[in-house]
Amino acid sequence: MKRSFLFILVIIILQLSCKENTITPPDNKPPGWQEDIPWPSLADSPWPMYRHDAQNTGRSNFSGLNSVNIQWNYDSLYMSNSVVIGYLNECYVLNGHTINSTGGLKRFSFSGFEEWSYDINHISNTSTPIITKDSAIIFSTFYLGDIVALNKNGSLLWRYETNNYITSNLNIDLQGNIYFVDSTGTLYAISSNGNYQWSLQYEQAVFGYGSAFLTFSPDGKVLYVKGSLNLLYAIDITQKQIKWIHPGYFVASPQMVDSYGNIYLTGEIPPHEISYLKKLNGSGDLEWIYYWGNGQETFYSSPTIHKNGSIYFGSDTLYALSFEGKLKWKLPLDNKILSHLVCDANGNIYVSLGTPLGTKLISVNDRGEMNWTINLEDTNPADAPALANGFIYYPGYRSDKLYLIK
Repeated sequence: MKRSFLFILVIIILQLSCKENTITPPDNKPPGWQEDIPWPSLADSPWPMYRHDAQNTGRSNFSGLNSVNIQWNYDSLYMSNSVVIGYLNECYVLNGHTINSTGGLKRFSFSGFEEWSYDINHISNTSTPIITKDSAIIFSTFYLGDIVALNKNGSLLWRYETNNYITSNLNIDLQGNIYFVDSTGTLYAISSNGNYQWSLQYEQAVFGYGSAFLTFSPDGKVLYVKGSLNLLYAIDITQKQIKWIHPGYFVASPQMVDSYGNIYLTGEIPPHEISYLKKLNGSGDLEWIYYWGNGQETFYSSPTIHKNGSIYFGSDTLYALSFEGKLKWKLPLDNKILSHLVCDANGNIYVSLGTPLGTKLISVNDRGEMNWTINLEDTNPADAPALANGFIYYPGYRSDKLYLIK
């Protein structure tokens, strides 16, 4: 009898502890409910790659922060990218080459101690690292275009040299192959061991001309690449060929893909007439388009999507649309959004705003109400923060500071 009671008690405790940090899907899931997409090649850590996953959703699996305080900040970095979080809540950051520092990858413990640094002795890239299931940390350099893989102790595993600039983020497929675009406009795939697999160009199209971005479909079979003239290319990675090309958008943000395979883009219609968010299906057909702004927006942040299917985006106003593209609410902001958006499992959105003194990081709930605000003075608005269980890593853009906020 006692053993049965103890067993039941343990089960109850485990259930309660899980409810603190995870979101249970409702019995009657609303239209557009977003399931987490398994990606076995990625580390099962809080934030293993740029904006969390290969679909660029910017959504954490954990609930958010109820209050915020700066736990520590690390000075003397030069970052132009976001950061990733490993299995032990450690942080990996790629810093740039400056007069006082060589570029390279650094690992910080949760307590803010620099555990190791791997120098590359020239300019690092703006791409965010990827942590694989085997705890390899893979990143790219800018000058000479190297793809570098380190183990968790900071030792070199392999290095792939392209001898060209890397002009895209890195992404990883289900098998662990790494994808990127270089300055010749070529899309490359290399294996998890750093061996060349294949590459692709399409007639006169230049993949990633200016600012490439790569995202995967939920089944991992299609890679979406932002290409020349801001066209969107859908590439069948099995056949190694173009499936379709979507024309007609201009100055667009990095694309986001939901768990149904729909693609979301924010941008403007030329010549600077109106801004929009559009939703394409997996065949490249337009599902809906929502017009907003006046086309004078200076930065188009990549949207993020809540578990319930709500899509968040904006500039000097934060918008929430339903999965069907209808306005749910909008929240005017006192400063412009200058980073890509992320959200947690409860639908709280995290936004960095530019201010005369530096950065204001805010959190807004899924009803459009402000949760909290924190000012980071002398820190330029950075790329998206990395979210975890009750804390945030925030990298200041070229302003030398990495923050832990909880």
